Amino acid sequence: MKSRAAKLLLLPAKCFLAALLLLWVLSQVHWHDWVRDRDGRTYSLLRPAGDHVDVAAGWLWWRHEMTLPTGDLEVISPHGSAGPAYVHDGLASSLRHVRGELHLVGLAVVVTLASYFVAALRWRALLALQDIRVGPWEALRLTFLGMFFNIVVPGTVGGDLVKAYYAAQHARDKGSVLVSVVIDRALGLFMLTLLAGAMLGVLALVRPPNLPDLAQAGLAVGVIAAVVALGMLVLFSSRLRGLLHVQKLYQRLPIAHRISAMGQAVRTYRSRPGGLALAASTSMVSQTLWILGLALLGQSLGLSQVRWYEYFLYIPLIYTIGAIPLTPGGIGFLEKLFLVFFVTADPSQVLALALLARLMPVLLSLPGLVVAVTGAKLPPRDVIAAQLASDEPEAPA
Repeated sequence: MKSRAAKLLLLPAKCFLAALLLLWVLSQVHWHDWVRDRDGRTYSLLRPAGDHVDVAAGWLWWRHEMTLPTGDLEVISPHGSAGPAYVHDGLASSLRHVRGELHLVGLAVVVTLASYFVAALRWRALLALQDIRVGPWEALRLTFLGMFFNIVVPGTVGGDLVKAYYAAQHARDKGSVLVSVVIDRALGLFMLTLLAGAMLGVLALVRPPNLPDLAQAGLAVGVIAAVVALGMLVLFSSRLRGLLHVQKLYQRLPIAHRISAMGQAVRTYRSRPGGLALAASTSMVSQTLWILGLALLGQSLGLSQVRWYEYFLYIPLIYTIGAIPLTPGGIGFLEKLFLVFFVTADPSQVLALALLARLMPVLLSLPGLVVAVTGAKLPPRDVIAAQLASDEPEAPA
């Protein structure tokens, strides 16, 4: 009962934290175009008036309007707005900017879809190492199905559990399927961390002009690399799992005996380093394409302050840290991380990028809805867990 009560309280707590983070994020941005005076104070732009501008400051009852000479305003350099050189784009203007760069958005969609296709091939390769034969089309269908449940309907049945449930129909050993899903997720996080670390090392050696401070990124890469490395060691080392008593974390789960029996599947992966290396290389291709898609979205928003290498340094860190389930679907948390890492760019444009980065996967995961509707009916979460825990073979879906 206590465990159930804790679970019931956890979701409202996560939603409350998400609301607080969203309020913090929204407080950092300007909805409309804005200006900054030479003393660093910011104002919402009402209307230009020749050599003066009408602006507003404050909020609700504390809001007041005033007129400022344009000579007192900070000039943007380089200037990415279509308006005067002292006007910063607000969130609305940043999003409107996309309409003139639809070719970049289209290219971002194509590149991101390609990353999903490559990710499906990575998971198929991991299944093949366990002698589980899934066709390319089936792997792609289940990948989109898992995306749909992870992104569009978080909190019901996890996308990884859905993928494992359907893929288990092709396997004698359901534990091997569960391991493939865990390894697939772990490889993704590992390669993201490796990509950020490699970019950090290149930047430290090359030192390009106007290089931002790398201390924060370096600390984040170090901490994340240590955590991911420990996780991979725990995953592949039964001795370390025993020393850390990891079994106590899952012994109450209905699929606990499946998890305990995963040792053979893990040993199979360890005995095939060439196959794992190929899957890791495939993962690197997938992650690179995905980050390139986000960089194209940033260009469509006119984020001229962000250099290309910053996407490959910060995006892996944002999404690796954002994998911590602090809020449902990372709402508020991911947006805050965008603002924390892309600190040199305009917050309104960064928030616009974060919103597009959240919206695009939602739209691209909709094929998973088609798979869910046209495929075999998905049972409730507890039934899925029970069937994955069962040793009885399942009828093909």
